[in-house]
Amino acid sequence: LIKNTIYYVRAYGYDSTNNVYYSPEVTFKTTGYLGASGGYVFYDKGEVSNGWRYLEASPFDLMYNGSALIKWGCSGTSIFQTSTLVGTGLENTNRILQFCSNANCAARICDNYTVNGISDWFLSSRDEIYLMDSSLDSFVQLGNITNQVHWSSSEYDSGTALLVNTYYSFGPAFGISKNNNNLVRAVRRF
Repeated sequence: LIKNTIYYVRAYGYDSTNNVYYSPEVTFKTTGYLGASGGYVFYDKGEVSNGWRYLEASPFDLMYNGSALIKWGCSGTSIFQTSTLVGTGLENTNRILQFCSNANCAARICDNYTVNGISDWFLSSRDEIYLMDSSLDSFVQLGNITNQVHWSSSEYDSGTALLVNTYYSFGPAFGISKNNNNLVRAVRRF
């Protein structure tokens, strides 16, 4: 499918006497278009449920004190029960904020982020980064020429969190020290 394109779809079938029957028409728009913040919409789950349908990536990797390299934060603190699945980044971020008081942790920087009046950002889960990378590949570069690894909100254990290498499509996610500095791309759902 072509990115940023509206498609109209309906199913049809024949009965035993060759009468044609059509389902109701369904309309959807492929991802890759600009959202309200100026970032790119990279996921449409097809319907509104739990108060949201779309995921939008912030226009740029975030900065803290002039640097794009940010710590996950709270090394040695177990956040417990973060998920890697699509649609769980916000809940992961809220859990991190509940257990981690570091002012400069990746989740808090996402939570405090505002662009074009939009302020409902969070740190994406591992699978949300995979979706962002595959959906926006060749459309938006995640990271820069020398560094393309992004923190996810998915914790591995009390000392490490999952990092995703976006240089490769569906690049490996691996646990790395929460004290390391890496890129952060905020996400929002609407």
